[in-house]
Amino acid sequence: MRAILSVAAMLCLIGSASASDYPDKPVRMLVGWAPGGITDVAARVVAEKLSEKWHQQVVVDNRSGASGMIADAMAARAVPDGYTLLMASSPEVTTTPFIQKGAENHFTGELLPVGIVSINPVGIVVPADSPYKTLKDLIAAAKQTPGAISYSSPGLGTAPHLAAVTFEKAAGIKLQHVPYRGGGPAALATASKQVPVGFNAMAGVMGMIKGGKLRVLGVASSQRIPWAPDWPTIAEQGVANSDYSVWAGLFVPRGVPADIVKKLHADLTALLAEPDVAKKFSSFGAVPASESLPAFEKRIKSETVANKTIVVENHLQN
Repeated sequence: MRAILSVAAMLCLIGSASASDYPDKPVRMLVGWAPGGITDVAARVVAEKLSEKWHQQVVVDNRSGASGMIADAMAARAVPDGYTLLMASSPEVTTTPFIQKGAENHFTGELLPVGIVSINPVGIVVPADSPYKTLKDLIAAAKQTPGAISYSSPGLGTAPHLAAVTFEKAAGIKLQHVPYRGGGPAALATASKQVPVGFNAMAGVMGMIKGGKLRVLGVASSQRIPWAPDWPTIAEQGVANSDYSVWAGLFVPRGVPADIVKKLHADLTALLAEPDVAKKFSSFGAVPASESLPAFEKRIKSETVANKTIVVENHLQN
């Protein structure tokens, strides 16, 4: 009987994860987007740093499709032991469940936030030789011919699309939305002058800006970007309510032990403070973001409420 109890106790100890020995085997980090995107790049930067710190491999597992929701569902169903993580983008957390009718929202209870990782501001761009030299030029032209000026975005309900809808309302203008399937095609459409204006996450247009094909009219952030101080914000040009960014954040399945979540958050916060991480993020148009877990939870709740309102009021559901 004692032997049976001893074995049972050992099995319980083996089955219960704790931060003291976590991780003692490789960790999988799910990403619901294809390699090369801003969420994937954020995941790979974090995975590399955590692998170095933990002396355990953190493997990025791309399961793209359904606007990130395939990976979300996989993470929600995973064993809550800390060995399955999810790097998610803000649209799939705060917007997509309202865009896709009948979609499951795994972020309302099945997935728990660990911490925000990076922020990529949305910007308004035009071809390098565009007649719109400033944001005021664009607004003035749009007021003269409501609905005549079109703009590209990575797709219906994406952060750049919602940023555009918010901008139109704040500026008192009407533009014509031309959705594309992704940030790359949207940026190319603007650079090739198929569409005169583009709303993009800055990561998607960095190469074309550096190559002289696109010019920035304004960035939807509360302050100028440290690595691009010449880019004016939309707000400083007189358009209020123009703080809109795409962020990436780390999540785990509900049920992961609290001490492991605490360790994950602490290790994530530490690596985001490293200078080379900021350099890596700036190379693809983002900045590392670090905030307390309560602050991140508050961000998610407030953005979810705001984005749901935008989706409903503007009839953006599929």
